Amino acid sequence: MLLNVGDPFGPEQASQNNLSLVLRACSHAGIEPLYVESENPQTAAVFLHEDDKKGFFSAAAALWDDTLGAEIAVKGSSSKRVRTAEGLSQMVGPQVSSVSICRFYSIRNKIPKFNWRYATRVTFYRKSDQWLEAISGERMTPRVFGEPEQIKARLEDASRRAIDRIKFDIDVVYTWVDGSDPEWLARKAAVEGKSSAANKDANIRSRFENRDELRYSIRSLLQYAPWIRNIYIVTDRQTPRWLKEHPRCRIIDHREIFPEGSALPTFNSHAIESVLHRIPGLSEHFLYFNDDVFLARPTLPDVFFDPNGILKVFVTQSRIPQGPLVDLRSSAEYAGNNTAKLISERFNLAVRKRPKHAPYAMSKTLMLELEREFPKQFSDVRSSQFRSPTDISVATYLFTNYALATRNAVYGDIDYQYINISGNSALGVASTLENYYSKPAPITFCLNDASVGDSRNWKKQHQLVLRFMSELFPIKSPYEK
Repeated sequence: MLLNVGDPFGPEQASQNNLSLVLRACSHAGIEPLYVESENPQTAAVFLHEDDKKGFFSAAAALWDDTLGAEIAVKGSSSKRVRTAEGLSQMVGPQVSSVSICRFYSIRNKIPKFNWRYATRVTFYRKSDQWLEAISGERMTPRVFGEPEQIKARLEDASRRAIDRIKFDIDVVYTWVDGSDPEWLARKAAVEGKSSAANKDANIRSRFENRDELRYSIRSLLQYAPWIRNIYIVTDRQTPRWLKEHPRCRIIDHREIFPEGSALPTFNSHAIESVLHRIPGLSEHFLYFNDDVFLARPTLPDVFFDPNGILKVFVTQSRIPQGPLVDLRSSAEYAGNNTAKLISERFNLAVRKRPKHAPYAMSKTLMLELEREFPKQFSDVRSSQFRSPTDISVATYLFTNYALATRNAVYGDIDYQYINISGNSALGVASTLENYYSKPAPITFCLNDASVGDSRNWKKQHQLVLRFMSELFPIKSPYEK
């Protein structure tokens, strides 16, 4: 069975509830844990002596109900999952190295949420007078030497000072536009009449369309990356109708961050990306999200950064077009090609691969360095109110490749899915979205409308996409009205 809960229930509550259940079982059995690791809500762990195994299993079984499950790891064998108190009691044995316990939830009677990924893991250690050893290799340490009090102190020290843990703050920056806003449309129309340098695809509907992706992308952050500190939404005199004031989720107007001399209003994402690092109060390390990018499973910060601050860059096998470009090329290809030339001239290195439509790990310090290195290019792109053939792509191409060339970034690997919802067939969009469920959830996915023209079935597509997002991310964020 599933325990049905409503808003505002989230991953931290699920993990904390599982940890509380494990600690309650310890208390009922009179067991004092060696150490409790709860710093990260998605990886809570409790460490017990092997002698306490039977007592813990008995106490946990006494607290059992049909919304709970356990995964038992046995040394030298595959793990086994059980859903009953009887099944749990039968699994006690000398080779059991750990047991993970979780409660299964659903949100408002919808699809299951917060299952094994949020379990609390109980690890058993063998002991002697002078050492403590995990029954099987565990994440804390396989063996700890010393007197009992020294052992406890060393376990705590290992957790507190682990060199592979990220301790710095990480913010998220979104760029967002509501292309149906009459005031925004009037500003856009006024600029369109004066602009002659824009790309042919600079004004396509899909570039400015609002399907409420931002609302659900933020929900995905809260659900799968609760370690994010603050969220900043960069936009032009607009606020999502569903957003309420909250100190951890701020609207940043273009006029706050574009320097004097920039051409505003701007409708050029390349220009907007060039000023993200100028947000007041932004953390040194931050993630840049397009509003059509989502997280789809529990994610830790080391997916995007190394603990020493090194950034991770995610690329595809798709190649950047080389050589002279023709008018039929897209604005993204122009910008990618222009940026590749800059890197080639500066470092004598060839840039060939396109970046993934995934979150971009960025650094304020490196963006400032980049701005000093290429002042004319930054000034030019900030003067381009629509995408043009002379643009550079600051965040997606220039920053990532400059970071790689200056040894501030390494190539990373991320489980990712690109979902293209463009096209005129609503049935085709429905089929594309349905295919998502046929595969294991990636870490991140992009729900991108790459259509060049207006869709004749936009309303039906919008309904399909909205239903898809609401099924995946049903939990309201604390930033919603």
